[in-house]
Amino acid sequence: MNTNKKAEKNPIFYNVVLEVPENVGDILAKARENLAIHQKEVSDRLKMRGRASISEYETGKAPISEHTLSLMAIALNLHPNMPDKMKFGEELVFETNPVPEEGYSAFILNALEQRGMTLEELADITDSAEGITLAELQRIVEEKANEKGKLSIPRAKQWVKIQLALETYASGVNISKLLREKRLAKGWNQPELASILKLTKQTISNYESGHSIPGDHIWALLMLALDFHPNYHLLKQDVSSDWADQLSL
Repeated sequence: MNTNKKAEKNPIFYNVVLEVPENVGDILAKARENLAIHQKEVSDRLKMRGRASISEYETGKAPISEHTLSLMAIALNLHPNMPDKMKFGEELVFETNPVPEEGYSAFILNALEQRGMTLEELADITDSAEGITLAELQRIVEEKANEKGKLSIPRAKQWVKIQLALETYASGVNISKLLREKRLAKGWNQPELASILKLTKQTISNYESGHSIPGDHIWALLMLALDFHPNYHLLKQDVSSDWADQLSL
């Protein structure tokens, strides 16, 4: 753990993003074996590309990034910031860009009404940001089928831009405002938070200014660093991060 004055002022692990050890494949395989879960289940939990990706990490056929390892450590209950006995569980969902419960049409129309905006005004913003035209927005809110007979729904990146333009989020929280509040509560500036997560200061700035929304994996690491996920509370004490001690390798 970082032992500088800033770390002492804020007694929280700075190793939210874990370094990749040489025997990472053995570590991941052993941890999964201890939880008695299949490779596909780990993949499903973290929205990865199937069992093959987990197998490649465990066998060393594919290199694993520090961010991905950190997320797998959460899923496998290995992360030093995870409380003892904490399990990933289906309820622990890291999602910043969900489909709105009321549907895209109702969400957009309700947000427009609350903000006093017209669909044309929304199109002016989204067309320049992500190429979402007024005609496309009209098809979405009117729930019309596209040329292929499928219901018109925004693509993932388009949906992010629509939420940002409306300053309303399907997740139910203002992500930009939340991240800024939680960072300030820790007494960190943007470069410090960026350093903890091995991101750039500009990336953090974009999240807090509403220019972009963190992807689900970065969102999970932000929750670990800022200690605000509703399903767990981070330990504020040293926890052994010695992989061998945890797994008896």
